[in-house]
Amino acid sequence: MARYVLAGMAVASTTSGSQRWTVVAMAAVTSVAVVAGLVLTFRSGSLEAWGFPGAPALWATAFLTLGLMIVRAQPRNGIGWLFLVGGMFSGLMFLGASIISAADTGGNSSEPLMLIGGLMAVSFPLALGAMFAAIIVFPSGRVETMFERVALIVLSVTSIGLWASAAVWAISAHLGSGGFDMDVDAEGVLGAVLAVFFFGWQLATLLSFAAFVLHFRRSAGVQRQQLKWLAYGGAVLAAIAFVSQVVFELFASKEVAQYSEVLLAAGVLIVPVSIGIGILRYRWFDIDRVINRTVVYATVVVLLIAVYAAAVFVLRSALPLEGDLAVVASTLAVVALFNPVRKRVQAFVDRRFYRSRYDARSVVEGFSQQLQGEFDVDVVADEWSAVVGQALQPTASGVWIRGRNDAGTAVR
Repeated sequence: MARYVLAGMAVASTTSGSQRWTVVAMAAVTSVAVVAGLVLTFRSGSLEAWGFPGAPALWATAFLTLGLMIVRAQPRNGIGWLFLVGGMFSGLMFLGASIISAADTGGNSSEPLMLIGGLMAVSFPLALGAMFAAIIVFPSGRVETMFERVALIVLSVTSIGLWASAAVWAISAHLGSGGFDMDVDAEGVLGAVLAVFFFGWQLATLLSFAAFVLHFRRSAGVQRQQLKWLAYGGAVLAAIAFVSQVVFELFASKEVAQYSEVLLAAGVLIVPVSIGIGILRYRWFDIDRVINRTVVYATVVVLLIAVYAAAVFVLRSALPLEGDLAVVASTLAVVALFNPVRKRVQAFVDRRFYRSRYDARSVVEGFSQQLQGEFDVDVVADEWSAVVGQALQPTASGVWIRGRNDAGTAVR
């Protein structure tokens, strides 16, 4: 906790006025909430009560860390402040859930404390709303079009409205049951208001994705490279959500459900991490190469899993092999197929989605093969100029050959 507070003070030194104390206060609230929630969770042994209660704690830590980094590097970028807000409400959500879980597990509860815990536990629209707002204004941190402005207004109104109506429901559930019961259904006018705001909040999340798509389509240069990082993170999160849902449907049990929740909760972190890389460190990595390798290896893994399952089935059913022997044979077959399958998939992906790079690499490989039997400098220079023009398409190219003409050089 002290480390994040000190980090907040260090970041505050790069800002001015009330911003300093705002950063320190947000970092302190988030850190205290996460630490207090962890203490309550582990002391009461209530890890089973909420499935995976550590998810908001992970979100709070990631949001706080990235928010401090962005605010320190770019104080005027609104995304850093949105991450600080999201981290604070994630920490409060985690603390509220931990209070309720600890009270349910221990059997003793204080009504005011339970009510406060309930109000904090339903703050998920504010925590996730901050992340969706960051998606709308990424990467500049500013609203650039009318559509983005409308999406941000709808998201803000529905997030606050959903939290407020959920807080009223929490109060009514507390007063109606003489304690706090998260299973009490909202009915009547309150239920209708909750449904309206929840539908509006879902619509706002779709608007945020639509704003990102429109922003991506009109982007170019550095901004497009930054947006590719967010697109990559969203695609990975969608794949994780799909896999966790498929695993849960195939192996429906309490233990598998918990592992699926852990996987999905960790996957949510990919989006803010992608945003942080897109703002701060997008020059460190070639996003096109990252996407290329991800597509290739994901495809290879899926194909090899299918081959492994089919091989085990065939060896066990069609051939008189015992279970362990069939598994060993299938494993050896998958290991032997890995490199050939990877090369073929890599070539297909490059040819289908990265045609320019594939053509350039093919030209260079052909040129390297021609050089193996060529010793005439003039011929090599001519072929080199042709290869450079075909692969890179420069406006001009030249060949410097040492020892030619009176000046000692010859330029082509």
